[in-house]
Amino acid sequence: MLMLEIFSYTFRNLLRLIRNRPAFVALNVGNLALGLTTFLVLLSISRSEFVFDRWIPAQQGVFRVDAVYGKHGQNASEFPNAPYRLFDELKASLPEIVSASRYAPESAVATLHGVLVAQDVQFVDPDFLNVVRLPLGAGEAGGLSRPDGAILSDKIARQYFGSARAAIGQVLNLNIEQHTMRFTVRGVLAPIPAATTIRPDILLAMPTWVKELQTFQQWGMTAGKLYVRVLGTESPAELAANLRGFISAHAGSFFKIGGELDVVPVALADQHGHDDQISRHGAGRDAALALGGIGTLALCAAIINTVNLLTAQAFLRGREIAVRKTLGATSFRVAVECLIEATALVALAGVPALSLAEFAMPAVDALGGWSAAPGYGWMLGVIALVIVPTGLLAGFYPAVVLARVRTATMLTASRSPGIGRMGASVRTILVGFQFAFAVGLSICALVVLAQSRFETTASLGFARSGIVSIGALDAVPKQARQPMLDAIRAIPGVVSVTTGWSLPGDGGFASGGSVSRADTPDRRVDISWQETGGHYAETMGIKVLAGRTLDAAHGLDDTPDKDAPPGMTQNIMIDANLAAKLGYASPHAALGARLKFGSSSSHPLVVVGVLDNVRFTSSRGAPQPALYFYQSRPYDYASGLVRIEGRPIRDVITDLGQVWHGHAPGLVFEAQTVEAMMADAATPERALARLMVIGAGVAVAISVMGVYGLVSFDVARRRFEIGLRRTLGATSSQVLRLMLDRFLRPVWPACVAGSALAALLMSNWLSGFNLRIALSPLPFLFCSITAFALCVLTVGGHTWRLVRLSPASTLQEE
Repeated sequence: MLMLEIFSYTFRNLLRLIRNRPAFVALNVGNLALGLTTFLVLLSISRSEFVFDRWIPAQQGVFRVDAVYGKHGQNASEFPNAPYRLFDELKASLPEIVSASRYAPESAVATLHGVLVAQDVQFVDPDFLNVVRLPLGAGEAGGLSRPDGAILSDKIARQYFGSARAAIGQVLNLNIEQHTMRFTVRGVLAPIPAATTIRPDILLAMPTWVKELQTFQQWGMTAGKLYVRVLGTESPAELAANLRGFISAHAGSFFKIGGELDVVPVALADQHGHDDQISRHGAGRDAALALGGIGTLALCAAIINTVNLLTAQAFLRGREIAVRKTLGATSFRVAVECLIEATALVALAGVPALSLAEFAMPAVDALGGWSAAPGYGWMLGVIALVIVPTGLLAGFYPAVVLARVRTATMLTASRSPGIGRMGASVRTILVGFQFAFAVGLSICALVVLAQSRFETTASLGFARSGIVSIGALDAVPKQARQPMLDAIRAIPGVVSVTTGWSLPGDGGFASGGSVSRADTPDRRVDISWQETGGHYAETMGIKVLAGRTLDAAHGLDDTPDKDAPPGMTQNIMIDANLAAKLGYASPHAALGARLKFGSSSSHPLVVVGVLDNVRFTSSRGAPQPALYFYQSRPYDYASGLVRIEGRPIRDVITDLGQVWHGHAPGLVFEAQTVEAMMADAATPERALARLMVIGAGVAVAISVMGVYGLVSFDVARRRFEIGLRRTLGATSSQVLRLMLDRFLRPVWPACVAGSALAALLMSNWLSGFNLRIALSPLPFLFCSITAFALCVLTVGGHTWRLVRLSPASTLQEE
C-alpha cells in the first residue's frame, strides 16, 4: 500500500514538474535522447562490422580459399580470390572436401522493360548453395545443376518480374562476353541482410565456354572466389596444408616459370574482417571500434548532464521536502520518491531516442556505406540498461542528502542547500570530462576531414581532371575496337585516346611480378605491370622524366607475339620508383638498362623511358614499382581512357556514347570520370570524417546543454547572493566575471587534455597512411577557442539577464 501511494505521489509530482518547468524537462529529455540516439546509431555501425555473415545457416566448416602470390610473409600479396584452376580435381584429390564451388563475377547486358541495362551476374558450380547455404525464398535449390539454371536475388526478381513468385519459370536473356545466352529462373533467394559479404545478383549455371577462358586456365590469375565445405574435424591449418600439397602436385607449369603460390583458408564468418585486414590493414574495423567508443563517450556525457541537472533540480526543492518531512513524511519515503522520480524522468528520453535512431540509421548508412540495421530487441535492452542505472545514479545523491538534512536548517536557510565541496569538485571534474571529449572529438573530426580532402587533391603523378574511362573493352568485338577508338579520336574536344589495364581508384585489371637487372639476376624487385596502348602517358598526364614513350613507330616497342624468335628484345617504360629500386642513381641512368622479367623470360627488356611515379591505389599503402608494356593490337582486359579539353565533359560523353553504340550496339555504355573514380576510392575516409563531424556536433551540443542547465540552476540558487552583492556595490561586470570564473575554471584544462589526447590518437591514425597530411596546430586552436567562446556565451548570456535586474526586485523575490 505504501509503495502504491509513493508511486501515485511521484506520478503527480512528475506531471506537475512537466507543467511548471517544461524547459527543464525538455532540456533533460533532449540531452539524454540525443546521447542515447548517438550511442545506438554508432553502436549499431560498430556491431554490424562484427556480425557479418554470422546469420548464414550451417556455416561450420565452410571456407573461402585466398591466394597468396610470393613467399608467404615475405613480399607476398594476398588476394580475397583464388585461381579457378584450383577447383579442378579438388574434390577427387582431397576427400575431406565435401563440396566446392567457384564464384565468378561477370558483367552482362540484360533487357529491363525494353531498355538495355548493365547487369552483374555470378557464374557458379552446381554445389554452390550446398557450400554457402543462402536460403531460398522461392523455387528449387537444385536449379543450378541445370545448364540453363538461374537463381535471382529477391531485389533482382522484384526489379525484373515484380515479385519472387512471378519470377519462377521466367526466361532471362543475357549477353555475356559476346555470348547471347538464355536462362530460366529456377529459384529466388530470400532477402539477404545488409551485413553480408557475398551478395549475388543473378547466380548462373557455369557454361562450357566460361571454363575455357584464360582466367580459368592459368594458375597465376585470380578473378573470383573459391568456397569449400570440409568435414567438421578439418582445421584451417590442416586444410591449408592439404591445399598446398594439391597445388604442388598440379601447378608444375606455374612453378617452372618462377611462380610462387600459397593459400589461406578464411572461415565464412571471418571473411569480411579478413578482407578489411588485407585491403585496408584493418582500418574498417578500427573505424567501427572508434565509432562505438565515440557513441559510448557521447552517452556518458549525456548521462553526466542528466545526473548534474536532476541533482541541481532536486536541491531547489529543499524547502518543499522540509515541509513534507514536517508533515510526517519519513526520510525513507523521501529517498524512494527521489529515486523513482529521477528514473521516470530519465525514462522519458527512451521513446524519442528509439524513434530518432530508427530515422537516423538509414541516413547514416547511406552517408558512409555502412551495413547497420535497427535491431529493436537489443536496442530496447540497451535503453533499459542505460535508463535504470542513470535514474538511480541521478536520484541517489539528492535522495541521501535531502533525506538526512535537518528540517529546521532547511527551512531557515537563506538559499537552497548546496552539494558541498566534494560534490562541487566532482561536478567540476565531470564538466571537464565533457569538454575534453567534445574538444578532442572535434579536433579528430577536423583532422580526418582534412585527410579525406587531401586524398582527393594531392598530386598522384597523373592528371585527375579531363580524363574519362569508357570501361572495359573485352565485350567489344576485337575487330571493332580499333575503329571505335579511331572514331573517338575524331570527336571534337578529344585530345588523345589510349588503353590500359589498371585504372585510378584501384580499378581495372592488375598484375604483379618481379624483374631484375640482367647483370644482377639474383636481385629481384617485386613490381606491378600492365599492358598499355599508344599515347598512354600523354592521355593520363604522366610526366616523362627521361627517354621517350612507347609507340608504333618503333617496332621493338610492341609486345612480341607467340611466333617471335627467342632472344628478341622488347622496349619498355618503368617508373622512377623502379629505377631507384634497381639501383640507378637517376631516371636518366636507367635508360638503356637491360632487365629480366620473371625467372624464365625469353625476351630481354630494354628501358627506353622512365615515367613519374603514379599512385592508382589507396593512400594507405606505398605504390609498387611499375613497369609498362606496349601493344598496338587489341588485347584482353583493356579499358579505354580518353583525355578531353576545350569542351564540356558531359557533351563529349554524349558523343562517346553515340560512337560506342555505333560500334557495339548490343552493349551498355558506362563512362566515368577519373575524378569520380578517385572520389569513390576515398569514400571510407570521407564517410568516417562526416560521421565524426556529426558526432563532434552532438558532443558540443551536449556539453553546452549541460553548462546551460547548471548555470540556470546555479543562478536560481544564488539569486539572493547576487542581489546582495549588487546592493553592496558590485557592478554587473564583476558579478559576470565571478560566474564566468566559476564555470570556465574546468574548461581550459579540459581543452588541454582533449587536445593532447587528440594529438596522440591522430598521430597514430595518420601513421597508417603512406600519403598523409602533417598535423597542424590550427584544428587544436580552433576547437579550443570555440569551446571557450560557447561556454562564455552560454554562461554570460544567462547571467547577464539576471544582473541587469535591479537588486531590489531580486531581493524582494527572495
